[in-house]
Amino acid sequence: MKLFKQTTRLLAAAALVALPLATFAADEKNQEPALMQPVKSVLDHYLTIQTELAKDSIRGLDEHANAIVKAVKGDEMKMLSPDVAKQADTLAKAKDLKTAREAFKPLSASLVKYLADNKAGKGFITKLTVRWSR
Repeated sequence: MKLFKQTTRLLAAAALVALPLATFAADEKNQEPALMQPVKSVLDHYLTIQTELAKDSIRGLDEHANAIVKAVKGDEMKMLSPDVAKQADTLAKAKDLKTAREAFKPLSASLVKYLADNKAGKGFITKLTVRWSR
């Protein structure tokens, strides 16, 4: 169990380095562009889910995961892969913490890949590292 928690925390830390970029708007110092909808909405819901899982909770998980599904399916520009909607749907159906964490992993990987492929957020790593260490 201890190894599982350590692995989960490491995965969450990696996700936090890449994903909270949606919460920061562009500023004059780092010239980072704000993320467009629905990506910002998806990442906001993702972060809420991640926070609950880090607290060993699945409270609201289905609501936020279903919001991700809706955002991806409603995106006319098809910015995010349909796989993100499928992964979020699987996560929404999780009935316990272990299942939720397993379903969260591929969703995390997909979103990290999206951000990396789109070169989003290089200037936020320092801010996120500080946020994670609190």
